[in-house]
Amino acid sequence: MKSVTGTAGNPGRVVVKTEARVPWAEFVAGTEMDGERLRLGIEAAFLEGPFAVTAELIRVREELNDETVHFTGGYVQASWVMTGEEKTWKGVKAERPFLENPDVGAWQVVARWSRLALDDDLAPFLPNFPERIDTITFGVNWYANEFVKIKLNALRTLYERDIIVNGEKHDKIDAVLFQVQLQF
Repeated sequence: MKSVTGTAGNPGRVVVKTEARVPWAEFVAGTEMDGERLRLGIEAAFLEGPFAVTAELIRVREELNDETVHFTGGYVQASWVMTGEEKTWKGVKAERPFLENPDVGAWQVVARWSRLALDDDLAPFLPNFPERIDTITFGVNWYANEFVKIKLNALRTLYERDIIVNGEKHDKIDAVLFQVQLQF
């Protein structure tokens, strides 16, 4: 769940977005964060040569208008570098950089599943209350060299219950994301 906040303590102007940056909810007017926020999470990773698996689970307890609300999110992601380079904590370094001799760079395929589960106690604060949101992502990353990474991802976001976005009812939203990263 991504969000863009307005004023501190007042989520009435918070637009909540999916991983594909599609807005799906805004807190009802008058909703205020008026207490403590507790976030508990666990993360795990396994990296072996060109293969990597990562996962994370987080549970959030938040106080809104003197009510305690909860939500849980997490993901599992697997990737494999098809050109054989090792996947490390710093990423992937192309052993055969593009435009050097010229060559292919490094290519990686990625699959990811994520879930956001909203407890019923959050329903009064969100006009769109899908209860659960699952996102499935398939992607390809190209590491041209140590400075340039290009990502292409196809995402399908599935809503447990229909939501209304820009006046239209949706049970799923599909997106394609393209990203160029320059790393120094």
